[in-house]
Amino acid sequence: MLGPEWVVLLIVLVVVILVATTGRRSARGRGSTAGHYDPDAIGQYKLDPATMAYRHELPAVARPGAPVAPGSGPPHRRRRRRPRP
Repeated sequence: MLGPEWVVLLIVLVVVILVATTGRRSARGRGSTAGHYDPDAIGQYKLDPATMAYRHELPAVARPGAPVAPGSGPPHRRRRRRPRP
């Protein structure tokens, strides 16, 4: 019916199709972009009316280690102590 060369060719073709369909997929247009370069992720471009040029503005972020008003920061982990017997 089929010669040995056709069987080998069919197996190679199936392997190529499996590798092509299960390989790395592009995340363009869907899914998370975590870990990928995204120029729009931080800051934005705004038109400066004085110079009629676009300027890249970064968001205002507090300095690391600066004192924060109570209740305005992220929640902190609290360790629960077991009551002593």
